[in-house]
Amino acid sequence: MHRWTRRLKSMCGVHSFREGIGQTNDGYLNNFSIRRAQDFGFVRQGHDEAPIHRLPVELLSQIFMHCLEFEGAVMLCTATLDRLHQPMILSHVCALWRDLAIDLPALWRRLSLRACNGRNDQYQLGRLFIARARNLPLLVEYSDLFRRDICPCALDLIVENLAIISQLDLCLTQSSVRRLSIFPTDVTPSLELLSVQACPGEEEHVQLSMLQRVYTTSPKLRALSWASPEFPPNVPWSQLVDLCISYHCPISHSTLAYILSSTPRLQELSVTVCPITQVDVIPSRAIFHSHLRRLDLAVDGPLDAIFEALCVPVLESLRLLSGPAAGWSFADESVLVEFLNRTTGGLESLVLNFPYALSVQCLLSCLSLPQSSCIRSLHVHGLPALDDNFFRRFDARYGRDGTHLLPRLEKFGAGYCVTTDGVIASVIRSRIDDHHSLHYASFDYRPGEASAHPMDISLLEDLEQTWDARVQKLLR
Repeated sequence: MHRWTRRLKSMCGVHSFREGIGQTNDGYLNNFSIRRAQDFGFVRQGHDEAPIHRLPVELLSQIFMHCLEFEGAVMLCTATLDRLHQPMILSHVCALWRDLAIDLPALWRRLSLRACNGRNDQYQLGRLFIARARNLPLLVEYSDLFRRDICPCALDLIVENLAIISQLDLCLTQSSVRRLSIFPTDVTPSLELLSVQACPGEEEHVQLSMLQRVYTTSPKLRALSWASPEFPPNVPWSQLVDLCISYHCPISHSTLAYILSSTPRLQELSVTVCPITQVDVIPSRAIFHSHLRRLDLAVDGPLDAIFEALCVPVLESLRLLSGPAAGWSFADESVLVEFLNRTTGGLESLVLNFPYALSVQCLLSCLSLPQSSCIRSLHVHGLPALDDNFFRRFDARYGRDGTHLLPRLEKFGAGYCVTTDGVIASVIRSRIDDHHSLHYASFDYRPGEASAHPMDISLLEDLEQTWDARVQKLLR
């Protein structure tokens, strides 16, 4: 018996099914007087009733669903099909829990499949989970990137049930891409989220053209994550709400402009942009995007033309990253200031990482905009010198009228600080004393200079312990 099953049975007052059955001629059910979960939601027992059996079915169902969580989130990769998966354990504790778990379709709709060698029962367990999900939209993950001898049972299970899959995460070898291409068209009516990672091959273009049938026949598709060296063909851009194209597939300036112009419903965009070339054609007209809220760009060279044309009034999060040799994303720093000035919804998160390229004056101009007053998370790294004058602008006591930058700041991270010891500590202390909501701070100094800031380091270590203790208290 698995140790978690033993622990759960102990919580319920169940030690041995055989013992319970042997105590009376009427059997186990008479001993515990367990009524089926769907009757009303309570278990009637004698004076030895376990406290957990008094919980209503609705509450116990929520507890079962929370068992699927890992660190506060339901991770699809943890739904590996084996006998020790949470739904299987919960359904083997006692008769009541088994009835309740089987009557809870949402408990069985997540499947994490792996390429097998044909010697396990993954296919049979998958069919059991799908049957108990009772036609609820399935969330499925499949990976075979690190297997050589692959049994096709997991892929066959996916193909058989494509019509009821709403989320599909695929990590595929070229042989698996070919196998997926055999399914008929118009069989993914429920697919909403698709994630694809495919290993490159000699006939990569042909294989990905086959794979496109997965998303081109999906009228409900709203999120696409792509991690293959070749750009995805024939994407239904007008449907997408969330688009992520990994660094494996960098795009040109022209392609970025095309995506922004062709995705009117897009709310989140994450891409890597190549250096601009002579063949890139940037539209001279403005690109107005009324729904985009999160923009995440890894860049390799200036993006002035794109940002001059782009207007994103409801932008909430901006993340700009650059490699060591790429330099700053703007030949003219005022382009960034003007871009942020065109937002109206209130920026909440700003991440800038450009080695030695962004001037502190440009950063202060961005943070001084009225639109930046709502920023809750700020991370800036790679700037040439974040000195005392920069950090004093964040001091709650700054200015005669008490005005200071980013009054709602909750997370503050900065790199390459060249401050006098105690300045950063004074800024953080002033915000705490003024009852600000700052609860995370991280600062990096130049190599070998951290030891010259004992006051700052001491305060940060004390606050880290205080914040950790506060988090642990909230979790109890």
